[in-house]
Amino acid sequence: ILAGIIWSNVLMTVTKPTFDNKTILLTTNAGASPMAGAACNPLFVSSSWNNDQSPEALGKRMSDDKITTIYMIAPNYQAGKDMISGVLRTLKGPKVVGQDLVKLGESDFQANISKVRAEKPSAVFAFVPGAMSPAFIKQWAASGVGKDIKLYTVFSVDNATLPAIGDAALGSYHASYWSTDLPFPATQRFVKEYTA
Repeated sequence: ILAGIIWSNVLMTVTKPTFDNKTILLTTNAGASPMAGAACNPLFVSSSWNNDQSPEALGKRMSDDKITTIYMIAPNYQAGKDMISGVLRTLKGPKVVGQDLVKLGESDFQANISKVRAEKPSAVFAFVPGAMSPAFIKQWAASGVGKDIKLYTVFSVDNATLPAIGDAALGSYHASYWSTDLPFPATQRFVKEYTA
C-alpha cells in the first residue's frame, strides 16, 4: 500500500505507476476530482474528500449572500482548478469578472490584489493552501481591499494556519467540513478521546 498523499499534483503523478504495479493507493488528504471520475480505480482508497466538495458549499453561500461579481484566485494545479470548479458548480447569480491561476507556493500576491482592486468585484474566492495562506491573507488585510470586497476561502484558514494568520482573517468567510477546535460536544469528545 502506498499511503499518505497530501497534494493533488503528487496524487495525479503517482497513480499510473502505482496502479500499473497493482499497488493500493490510499490518500489521506489529496482529493483530485479525476479520482472520483475518469481516473477512478478499484485500487484507489480515499480517507479524505473530493476537492470540489467544500467549495460547492461556499458557492452556495456566496449565492445566498447575493454577491453580484466575483474574482477567483487559486494555484495552477489540480486542486486549485477543482476548487474553482466546485464554486462554479453551485454559484447562482454572481458573474465571474476575473481569475488568476497562480504558481503553487506563491508568496507575493500584490499583483493579484491590484487586479482585484481594479476590477472592483463584490467578492473574491481564494484557495491558497499551506504556507500560501498566511502570505495571502496578511497581504489581503494589509491592502485594505477587504473593507469593500468580501473574501471567501476554503482550506486556507483553519486550526493549522490561523496562528500564523492571526487577526488578518477577521471578516473572511470559509467553508470547511471539520476542525479540531469547533465548540461542538461531538468534536470535543473526539479530540479528547483521540488524544488519550
